[in-house]
Formats: sequence, C-alpha cells, structure tokens
Amino acid sequence: MKYKVDFLREAVLLVIALLLMCITNSYGYGIAITDSVKGIGLLCVIAWIGVCLGKFMNNFIKLPIFLYLSVIAMLFASPISPVAEEVYNIASKVEFLTPTTALGAFAGISLGKDIKTFSKTGWKLIIVGLLVIIGTYLGSAIIAQGVMTLTGNI
Repeated sequence: MKYKVDFLREAVLLVIALLLMCITNSYGYGIAITDSVKGIGLLCVIAWIGVCLGKFMNNFIKLPIFLYLSVIAMLFASPISPVAEEVYNIASKVEFLTPTTALGAFAGISLGKDIKTFSKTGWKLIIVGLLVIIGTYLGSAIIAQGVMTLTGNI
C-alpha cells in the first residue's frame, strides 16, 4: 500500500477544526452552540468520510480528495437521499463564512512554520499574489456581468 490511511489522525484534526468553527459560528453569528455542534459535526463527519475514502482510493486511482468530498456531500444532500431534508435542516445552521476562520488559522500556522522559506521568496511573491487576486476578481466580475446581461437582470 502506497498511502496509509490514518483514521484517528484525520478525526483529531477535524475535531480541532470543529471546535474552532463552533466558537466562530456561536459567538460570531449568534447561533446556539447545540445547533452549531450538530451542523458542524455533520460537516466534519462528511469531510472525514471523504478524506478517508480519498486517501484509500489513492492506492488505486489518483484523484483529488475534494472530488470525493463533493460527491459524498452531494449524495447526502441530493433529493434522492432519504436523509436529505435532515441534512439540510442541520447544515443550514452553519453560517457560510464560519469555516474561513479555521482555514485562516491553519494557513497562518502553516505559513509560520515555513517563515524562513517565505522570507526568501521576497517581494516577488507578494506581487504575484496580488495579481492573482486582482485577476480572479476581474474575471469573476466579467463573467457575472455577462451572465446577468444575458439573463436580463441588469
């Protein structure tokens, strides 16, 4: 086996993310802690299944883990799923921006451990990053403008 699936490690990482997201969802958006735990817990279970399946499947076919996460989440929430309504009711208690706080924290920790490498890249990386952000924004705005014009919304 090329890839070892460490189920416990993945679960511990998701529990840490769950705690950060529950704090953000409850205090940042005023949602009851019980609703936050249920909603984020459901999302973490789906993520755990997708990550473990993705790592296991990498032994046979190399596909991004995000693909497995997306498919599993769509199966849970699709109209043909017997649990779709319950999944929707539970997950709707999680604000859309809640995971970004945990993501930012993990990105900061990751960058912090590689700060020497980051400092060697210098100012060029900052310029490239800004150009990517500006290009993405402008590309999205142009596409949105075109779609809204074609559909008659503006």
